[in-house]
Amino acid sequence: MKLYSVIILFSELLSFSQSRYLRLLPASSGSLAAKRSSSSGSQTRMSTCMSEDLGSSHWMQLLNSGRYQPIIINDHHKIRLRAQLLELYTAVHVYRNQLSIQKFNKRYEQVESELPNVRYESILPETSPLVSGEHLSYLEHLQIAYSQFQRLEIAVEFIIAQQLEHIPLSSQVRTAAQFDFLPPVMIWRHIQRELQKIILNLHTELVGQGATPAEPVPRAAIPNHVRCMDHAVYRDLRDFYVMKTIHKVSQFYKSFFSQNV
Repeated sequence: MKLYSVIILFSELLSFSQSRYLRLLPASSGSLAAKRSSSSGSQTRMSTCMSEDLGSSHWMQLLNSGRYQPIIINDHHKIRLRAQLLELYTAVHVYRNQLSIQKFNKRYEQVESELPNVRYESILPETSPLVSGEHLSYLEHLQIAYSQFQRLEIAVEFIIAQQLEHIPLSSQVRTAAQFDFLPPVMIWRHIQRELQKIILNLHTELVGQGATPAEPVPRAAIPNHVRCMDHAVYRDLRDFYVMKTIHKVSQFYKSFFSQNV
């Protein structure tokens, strides 16, 4: 296993017990095995996509907790932002083939070429410069990036929760060890943490620019039909699209902030 993989694996294993994915579950559910009735009357597990906390998000909770205050010391947060965008882009670039091969038995480029029209508006809105191609001011780019990375972090949060709901972490670790690769949930957790760091520093930069950051994006911004996919095939397509979008968005803003920050 390459050094980069080993570093991420150990950091993920150490932090995983502190994961807050269980916040997605209703307080009354008691466990991941909480049951709900299907249209046929059969009993199935309550999906994490049916969270009662859809009006909030990890970022919104942090802002409302009072534990976070933007600190602006020279351009340190801008340096961190550029470094985090590079780390995010690198992580996805390094592991995109592994995730693609595990799910589709094909390399990333081949899957991408076969799915050119797959797109979720809630994950990559038309307001994104990657879609519209519109020329924007620096502050407009900041505001859109701030919301965009929140949407991606929320999407990844659901991916992690649903992966753990369907395949226990212990099973993922055992399978990964057989083939000398990282468990998918570990990769997604690493990606999620980088997204959270980027959101924080985008907020700090907005405040530093004298702008009022837009309202935090709630989990409900990702609609039910995108969150709740019972069939593994559809979840895999959605997860691939999220990975592809993170790769392209991080590449775009890595270049943008290298030139403008």
